[in-house]
Amino acid sequence: MRIQTIVLIGIYSSALLVAGYGLGNFEGSRHSAPSPLKVLEYPAERWIGTDEQVQDAVERWARKTTASNAEILQHRKPRSMFIPTRNQGSGMLCIELELERGALGGSPVYCYENQTTKLVAEYSDVE
Repeated sequence: MRIQTIVLIGIYSSALLVAGYGLGNFEGSRHSAPSPLKVLEYPAERWIGTDEQVQDAVERWARKTTASNAEILQHRKPRSMFIPTRNQGSGMLCIELELERGALGGSPVYCYENQTTKLVAEYSDVE
């Protein structure tokens, strides 16, 4: 009788363990988090930068690498970021010429006064 009780408790415990594992696995797969490597693509109209700032950044990088503007834009896409200063509403807008996936090299960054083409900072030593 005592052995039967121990065997039955073992069988019930194993069944509960398997059922709990299966239920947890099912719930986990149903509520899985999005992949952290997902890249979001934004259309050109979402850029904060003006066309003049982007064009200036492309021209500067083309002069430095002795490539044409079309060649630069073939393997790079402009990405903008605004860096505020302590004065509300002012700051600098930086344009990064982001390299496409799988390509070798770095991405130059050109920072301008907000809404102008006056260059404030340049980080282009990235060949």
